[in-house]
Amino acid sequence: DNHTQIRLDSYLSKKKNMTRSSVQSIIKSGLVLVNEKKIIKPSFSIKNGNTIKIINSLTSDNKFSKLNIIYEDDFIFVLEKPAGLIVHHGIKNKGGTLSDYIKILFPEIINVGDTGRNGIVHRLDKDTSGLIVIAKKKSSYIKMIELFKNRKVEKNYLALINGHLDKKTGTIIAPIGRNPKNRTKQTLISSGKQSITSYKLIKEYEKETLVLVSLKTGRMHQIRVHFSSIGHPIVGDKKYGKRNLESNLLKRHFLHANKLKFKHPVEEKILSFSSDLPNDLSRYLENLNS
Repeated sequence: DNHTQIRLDSYLSKKKNMTRSSVQSIIKSGLVLVNEKKIIKPSFSIKNGNTIKIINSLTSDNKFSKLNIIYEDDFIFVLEKPAGLIVHHGIKNKGGTLSDYIKILFPEIINVGDTGRNGIVHRLDKDTSGLIVIAKKKSSYIKMIELFKNRKVEKNYLALINGHLDKKTGTIIAPIGRNPKNRTKQTLISSGKQSITSYKLIKEYEKETLVLVSLKTGRMHQIRVHFSSIGHPIVGDKKYGKRNLESNLLKRHFLHANKLKFKHPVEEKILSFSSDLPNDLSRYLENLNS
């Protein structure tokens, strides 16, 4: 019957098999079009023959639509962030961030943490892939922030660097701050914050070296700046590296957050997570082997 009317939110929650509250959050975020018009009222009435589209959301064909959540409980969850996804809104980026996708998946998280953070307690650069932990409640957010601040979270990364190292293990200790000549870059600067990066050699290739990196501090671009400062920039790093031809095979820098270990913010048990290299990075290594 052409005259049957139904609320937009109830139609979508049945159709997409999603909870009513998460559908309402998607609608209020301006992600739903009815007959090509943006509708932000969940109670909007639709009828037969209306065309309904969800844009830029987890239910569309967005390349980030399947965020791989590897652990979840009532207080936190851990996911593998794909490369190319910005963690949260900055001055330049205004949409399609990890923070946006989280609020669609977990609408109740919207008020957790600082404005726009949606439970995010630490960040990874846009083109760095790997593990990231998110708090679902204000109490666990505060605790997780504390754990990071007090250096109680073990963070490991796999990085492929240019050239060969003199030593199999080492620690880079040098203060990092914003580059006064270029505000989008960080640099070693005496007025910066003390930063500590430890590394261990895993494998040497003809011109590159795979290292396991552990961070004692978490400054912006820390690993990239530190390795660049000792003459071994991350392969594929356009901001801090050399524009070498090999890295044309790589669409981003070779940096993956592969391990996270910390005490649960509420239950206090030790949690440990690991993440394999994504396909683009493992294929690049296979290429070097052949």
